[in-house]
Amino acid sequence: MKKRTMLLLALGLLLSSLSHAQNTNALATFQEGQIYAENQQYEYAISCYKEAAGLGLPEAEYEVGLFYYQGLGVLKNTKTAVKWWTKAAEKGYAEAQYAVGDCHYNGEGVKEDKAKAIEWWTKASDQGHILAQYKLGVSYFKGDGIDQNYTLAVKNLTLPAQKDYEEAQYLLGLCYKQGYGVEPDDEKAVELWQKSANQKHPEALFYLGKCYFIGAGVEKNEKNALSLWENASDLNHAEASYCLGMVYKEGHILPHDYNTAFYYLKRAADLKYPAAEYELGICYHNGEGIVQNYEKAVSYFEKAAKQNYVGAFYNLGLCYLHGNGVFGHQPTAISYFRTAAEQNHADAQFILGLFYYSGIGMLEDINTAKMWWEKSAENGNSKAKHYLILLKNNEKIEIPQEYMKLKEV
Repeated sequence: MKKRTMLLLALGLLLSSLSHAQNTNALATFQEGQIYAENQQYEYAISCYKEAAGLGLPEAEYEVGLFYYQGLGVLKNTKTAVKWWTKAAEKGYAEAQYAVGDCHYNGEGVKEDKAKAIEWWTKASDQGHILAQYKLGVSYFKGDGIDQNYTLAVKNLTLPAQKDYEEAQYLLGLCYKQGYGVEPDDEKAVELWQKSANQKHPEALFYLGKCYFIGAGVEKNEKNALSLWENASDLNHAEASYCLGMVYKEGHILPHDYNTAFYYLKRAADLKYPAAEYELGICYHNGEGIVQNYEKAVSYFEKAAKQNYVGAFYNLGLCYLHGNGVFGHQPTAISYFRTAAEQNHADAQFILGLFYYSGIGMLEDINTAKMWWEKSAENGNSKAKHYLILLKNNEKIEIPQEYMKLKEV
């Protein structure tokens, strides 16, 4: 019995010694691969990584997967990358777990499966992987691949934010601003957005600018707001460019500067921001900051209308009504007015009421005219309120001459 026990002990020590030697060899080969990789000798590097991976080293398995994913020293093959990453992930290697999660989320090398992505990100997150924690936070925030849960979103975003990850700081700031999963706290939102903005995060720069603009969570400072929006605009943030354009156009804070307004609105419109496309159309229509050009005005109104910007439908109606930039065409004008009116555009509702009352482009219908004027009045149109009073008192309604002429067309 003693001899057998001694034999088992000796065998255990031998196996342990062999395992240690194997790990030492694997690590040395892996490090050799790193040297080759640093010198961009990728074929030699992956050869070393494969040898180390064959000895069971998860770090090497991950690197082999990465080389296949990026096509370094081998032909790019996402499926093969996922297979190698999965080997490392199953051994508990956090970076591989995160990568496998990403592949399942995006459907790269495997069938898209967001639930599996969440599982792998959770495993990596439990080991403190910052990006995995952030991705989980985003998933809980959006309800993407998992039930929406703002409390868990905040929990998963907090550590990455503390580790100075700017994306997490921005989104966590939004949670504090809106009260998603936490009590609303403007000052905390500003603190987080400031940290993210310091790393030039465009959304954080924009929202921090809004806080300074209105004095939410920080003392009101319009100069700081404009500076932050300028930085965000330089990073192609469309809404920041739009806000700057409107500040210069409206002249409430700074003197009117239509040239600068046009510059920023064009910048936002080029990024397909519908409100900027609409405002740029007005600039061309009125010759503000640019030579008047009705055709270009129509072009920008059409771009905004394609994104369902209500004011653009109304302005297109006016263009077709008066023949500005297009051939005048009543039916098309009425169609645009109706589209805007059905989306509660007060001026479009008022004009549609005029057309029904006067029989412009349609049969006279006082009841339908009244219905559109009532809707317009509810949406704040003072002319519609006045016409309703006249209608109620059976007083004569004088239709503006510009519309009465249309009856002859």
